[in-house]
Amino acid sequence: MRQLKIRIKSAAGSLAWRAVVVSLCLLVLPLFLNTLYLYRADYFTNVDHARATLKQMVEAQNELMSQKITWEWNVLDAVKKGGEASEVKVISTPQGVDEAFVIIDKEGETFLVGVQADLTHSFVIETPLRELFQMLTRFQIDTFPTSLAFIGKNGEVLAGVKQETPFYVEEPIAQTSMSLYLSISTEVVSQLSKTSYFFHFLFLFFFIAIVGGAIVAIITRRIARPFNMLCDTMRRVSEGAFHARYVPDRMGFEINVLGQQFNETLDQLLFTQEEAEKERIGRERLAQELKIGHEIQVNLLPTHLPQFKGLDVFAGFVPSREVGGDFYDLFSIHGGKLLIAIADTAGKGVSACLYSLGLRSMLRALASTGKSLSEIVLEANRLFWQDARDSSMFVTLWIGLYHPEKNELEYCSLGHPAALLVEGDTARELSTFGIPIGIQPLEEIKTETLIFPPKSLLFLYTDGITESYNKEDEFFGLPRLKKMIQENAQFPVQEIGQRILDDVARFSEGVIQHDDLTFIVLKNHLFEQVT
Repeated sequence: MRQLKIRIKSAAGSLAWRAVVVSLCLLVLPLFLNTLYLYRADYFTNVDHARATLKQMVEAQNELMSQKITWEWNVLDAVKKGGEASEVKVISTPQGVDEAFVIIDKEGETFLVGVQADLTHSFVIETPLRELFQMLTRFQIDTFPTSLAFIGKNGEVLAGVKQETPFYVEEPIAQTSMSLYLSISTEVVSQLSKTSYFFHFLFLFFFIAIVGGAIVAIITRRIARPFNMLCDTMRRVSEGAFHARYVPDRMGFEINVLGQQFNETLDQLLFTQEEAEKERIGRERLAQELKIGHEIQVNLLPTHLPQFKGLDVFAGFVPSREVGGDFYDLFSIHGGKLLIAIADTAGKGVSACLYSLGLRSMLRALASTGKSLSEIVLEANRLFWQDARDSSMFVTLWIGLYHPEKNELEYCSLGHPAALLVEGDTARELSTFGIPIGIQPLEEIKTETLIFPPKSLLFLYTDGITESYNKEDEFFGLPRLKKMIQENAQFPVQEIGQRILDDVARFSEGVIQHDDLTFIVLKNHLFEQVT
């Protein structure tokens, strides 16, 4: 048995890593998108928190400023009435101020709260802007560092830094024309969300990628073990270990089903290979039998046809692919007579050839004894039936005995197609009632006798000719055969036979020949009847 070759590339270990990658993609990617969503939500939370913080801080700072201004005005009113206060100074009254005023001296970087003492002078309390900013920013939250500025009524910056940011609050200071401007930079809010997102992501990566990945790797490597076992089994089979089979694993699941199918496929493949080997041996044996059968079949046919004055004889035989039991025979017997026989044994193969050979030998032996045609056939049927009755083998036979001196033909037909006697424009069928040789013992054989007409033609054949068919499953048929013989009766017997074979070949072109083509052509050239 030829060695079975199966090429399998091992994929050991790769399934586990692919499962890890797929698991990480299916877990990390959704979670990463989720963290992006949380980052966005956290960002807006921080925005709301920042704005709330700004509002609370500016309200507290505004309240502090209002208390500071009110207290300092009270001190200044007391000084104006004759009291004393060390922190009170006298300055020239600023232009355009009210009786009680609050201004910022940009040059001196001071915050002035004052009241007019007379038309040219005013009492003021000075607070350095640095101290004022320190006082106001003590409410600042570390999470949201703010920037503070004093804004004039026309929007100009009187002190501090006014940031261009969406996170700001502007609150008017009571009893003044100034406002407090408190702001948080955009970077501060964004950085706060980024920091939160970064820690969330690190936490996620550690537990999903490191811890979860390790657990997935361990589990998938265990699950991949049956797959690796299947690959190893297939590799061993490819190396010639045809006995190797996949052993199911309790963690195999679908791999167990695949492995079982592989085992069944391998068993079936080996069985098919053994059957193919047996079939190959059988074909070789059959080919040898066919060769022997063809040799037997060829030996059944006479190598030389007998020659009679005024009688042209030609026989044709085209074997089919299968060995059949057709044969024809023409030989001279005692008294200068010619025995003509054509037969078709039922079945195919060597056995049909052997039975044909046996019948041919019987006919020749019986004809040499000088018996009549009916006696020859009766005795041949008796002997053949004794040999073939257990095998149900039988033979169709057309047999004739020609007397050259009388130009007389005695014949009988036993289940065989009728011979055709063509004379002029007519084609006459020569047949008698009879059952094939070997069916049962016979009591008598009916024969008929006729004068072989001058210039007439006698055509004997087996059913392989009339039952040849074409691609449309149409038979060649007897009418077509009769017409063909009548149209070519004037030609020599060799040409008649060849034309018939060519016509059958053209008719059944493209179709495998299923039966032997066997025939005999006899043509009488006598111009007057011999008496």
